[in-house]
Amino acid sequence: MKINQIKRQGDVALQMVNEIPSTAKLRTGIMANIIARGEHSDHSHIVTSESQVEVFEDNDGTLYVNAKGELCLKHLMESSYVRGTEVWTGEHTEIKFPAGTYKFMPQYEYHPYDDEIRRVMD
Repeated sequence: MKINQIKRQGDVALQMVNEIPSTAKLRTGIMANIIARGEHSDHSHIVTSESQVEVFEDNDGTLYVNAKGELCLKHLMESSYVRGTEVWTGEHTEIKFPAGTYKFMPQYEYHPYDDEIRRVMD
């Protein structure tokens, strides 16, 4: 994958970048690898790796992922994931990425009836 190349999984997109801003802070805890949550469901987009994967959050809320080995973006049931098991939602097959640094890019859509642009809801 090349710098600035983007891959999507539903309403989640990851873009390969050169580096993580120095102002971004490492997320910790069981929920750290959840990069997007279903607003109306138990579904979450979660990054995993056979080797180390870290998620950083910048001051403006932008998320960055640093993977030492192959990165995998999965669409899982959040309630099962936080208990230590992976249960696939049946939607969005997993996507693999080479080791590297990525920026999470939320997706937006135009709503003509409200005449506004808003973040896509899962």
